[in-house]
Amino acid sequence: MNGLKILGILAALVLAVVVGLIVVLNSIDWSAYQEPIVAAVEDATGRKLGVDGAIGVSIGLSPRVSVDGVSFQNAPFGSRPEMAKLEHFSVRLKLLPLLTGSVEVATVELSGLDLILETDADGNGNWVLGEEARTDAPEPEAPGTLGVATLVRSVVIEDIRLVYRDGQTGDEQNVVLERLVASMPDDDGPLSISLRGGVNDETVELEGMIEGAARVLDGGPLGLALALRAGGARVSVDGEVGDPLAGAGLALEVSIEGDSLADFSGLAGSPLPDLGPYRLAMLVSDAPDVYRLKNLSFRMGSSEIAGSVSVNLAGERPSLDVSLRSKRVDLADFQDADSPAEAGEDAPPPADGRLLPADALPFDGLHAADARVKVAIDELVANDVSIEAVEVVAKLAGGRLAIDPLVAKLAGGSIRASAVVTAARKLPAVAATLGIDGVEVGALLSTLDISDLLEGGAIDFDLDIAGSGASPRAIAASLNGDLAFTIGTGTVQNAWAELVLSDLGSILSGAGSGNRTALNCAMVKFDVKRGVARARELAVDTKGLVLYGSGGVDLRDESLDLRFDPLPKSNNLTAAMPPALVGGSFLAPEFSIDAVALAAKGVGASLQLAGDGKLKGVERVATSPGLAGCRELVARRGELTEKQKPSNALGQAVEDVLGDKAPPGIGNAVKSLFDAFGR
Repeated sequence: MNGLKILGILAALVLAVVVGLIVVLNSIDWSAYQEPIVAAVEDATGRKLGVDGAIGVSIGLSPRVSVDGVSFQNAPFGSRPEMAKLEHFSVRLKLLPLLTGSVEVATVELSGLDLILETDADGNGNWVLGEEARTDAPEPEAPGTLGVATLVRSVVIEDIRLVYRDGQTGDEQNVVLERLVASMPDDDGPLSISLRGGVNDETVELEGMIEGAARVLDGGPLGLALALRAGGARVSVDGEVGDPLAGAGLALEVSIEGDSLADFSGLAGSPLPDLGPYRLAMLVSDAPDVYRLKNLSFRMGSSEIAGSVSVNLAGERPSLDVSLRSKRVDLADFQDADSPAEAGEDAPPPADGRLLPADALPFDGLHAADARVKVAIDELVANDVSIEAVEVVAKLAGGRLAIDPLVAKLAGGSIRASAVVTAARKLPAVAATLGIDGVEVGALLSTLDISDLLEGGAIDFDLDIAGSGASPRAIAASLNGDLAFTIGTGTVQNAWAELVLSDLGSILSGAGSGNRTALNCAMVKFDVKRGVARARELAVDTKGLVLYGSGGVDLRDESLDLRFDPLPKSNNLTAAMPPALVGGSFLAPEFSIDAVALAAKGVGASLQLAGDGKLKGVERVATSPGLAGCRELVARRGELTEKQKPSNALGQAVEDVLGDKAPPGIGNAVKSLFDAFGR
């Protein structure tokens, strides 16, 4: 008997044994093991496992195990009896690879899974099995330590529904997987994926290839070429993950684009603004403890931003480095123009009657990370006003945030600012400077979205303050520093003048044209000491009046104590105006006139004008145009204030009335007096 015959006989014997084994295994009633399996699950979890269909086992060259009609009991607080229901599950193996010590799964099929994850009012999840679950169960083995190589060739999943319900908030999220097919015909070929489903009624689709999936457990790299569509967005990922088990070795090109963020509303579970088309692209890479976003580009409408971002996790705290640059950013691109303004009643005032909150600011957050941020924008458009050459540099280290510089050009002028916030001490400290040089005031106020309060006039503004405290109220009460600004020729809104200066405003407004009053200049300087701001210089020059201001603002209790003394620029009723007083608080300012001055000055001056049209002892104020006029007013305040007092106006008026001859037009003069000041 030669060798070939011996091999033939051995092969026949092996085949006979295999065939016999298959016959024996197929003759076993596997349903007999169903009850022990169900009992074991209930014993381990404390919940019932239901199996309506029989466990099916088919033994052959491609063994198959299947089960139908499986259910798993929900927690007692659950919204339905079953936590999970499964219509069909089957696994088909390849027999021959088992002889070489490997497990090769030909096909995994799963369909009709209905799973609900929910919490009760206390936040307990139905996936927590409770006291009945074993707490001494062995830890699962890590991937790659199963002792045999396992490979799945094909997975088909259909008709899956997952619901998450929050028992505390009542929120519900729904995920549907209509069909998922993943296949890898051979070890060296790519894994192809095709998925269709939805999240909260928004369609999600995924198509792509993954190279090297069979070598992942051996530490091999993964090559990705994936395309995702979700919520109207198109996401693509191309590149490689060098060490997928460690999540390292990233070299991925990622792009996200779509027609509107509003398309993500379903995925997000809440409405998102309709901001128009957008696109984000970047190269994602890493090094030990460092993650980088390079070649970053973002586009929204006419706005474009480019730059880089890196995060370093190696230190005591995470460190963030951001560098962004843009030729143009229009803030309107980030506002939902079609969204109507929310209507409703104004928010109620604070219970304690204070404007500045006493709530502690999150200074502790400054210790969470270190950062360096640099932003440069050639043109920033805000409220249709162009701000040019914007540059901001911010550094955060050890609880100290420094913004220096912050510079920009606006309306023919420049803006510079800096700020330091230090939380690395028991009582946080803040300091800030702001300088505005030659900026047209109307453009500045429009940028700040403060209507047309003032128009024209270049503004120079300097602020240098410092304080300490844990809340805005405490910081304001501790401020020290100074504030000064000047405004050149422009106009002021009459309605604002009447609001702030009460009856004086109506006379001042009469000197203008239309609904605006001509402003020649304004000069203001305040000294701030321990939360109290005192007016060192305050002069306003209009076409009809000069206003001298005095008093101050107490930031400690938010009280106002300001006085505006008017001086006439013509011999008319403006010379009879008494001082305007501004009192009350930030939330409830009070505007009034000096009643004593009204009685002593106004009556006499009005009667004098009725008599001969002139005021005795009153000199008209004349000023130079523009800021030179305010500088003159500040320098001559004492002199001008003294000259503007009518000489015994009330006594002279009474003498004229009681004399031998009453002045003509006395009745009209009295009527004019009450019309002008009787309000």
